[in-house]
Amino acid sequence: MKGVKVYKLQKNKNNPNLIIGELKKKFGFICKRFFFILGDKNEIRGRHAHKKQLQFMVCLSGSCQLDFDNFKTKKRIKLENNNVGVKVSSGIWGIQKYLEKNTILLVLSDAAYNEKDYLRDYKDFKKFIKNKK
Repeated sequence: MKGVKVYKLQKNKNNPNLIIGELKKKFGFICKRFFFILGDKNEIRGRHAHKKQLQFMVCLSGSCQLDFDNFKTKKRIKLENNNVGVKVSSGIWGIQKYLEKNTILLVLSDAAYNEKDYLRDYKDFKKFIKNKK
């Protein structure tokens, strides 16, 4: 799906428990904000898109189902390994479902928090995508 890309993160050769991600070098991404969510089993989060913001997501523990929609295609990704990251472009509707108790999803963003960047209603998202063309 255009706008969503899965990356395998590098494990350190001497210590496979050390996972490395060079955001700018490998993913063309500069982090200006991060947050993480501690989700309970079957908790649903997200349900929004961003107008400009890019995000990079890694499930640090547990497992998480990520559902994406660019208004043309839908894609489901299951994160259950902390050496996989997902880069999400702007204009992508996202929903996260936490599959295990105490799942931790780390989200890196290329921008500071700005409520005006959020599309929280799916009808507004569709309108934004149609007007973007």
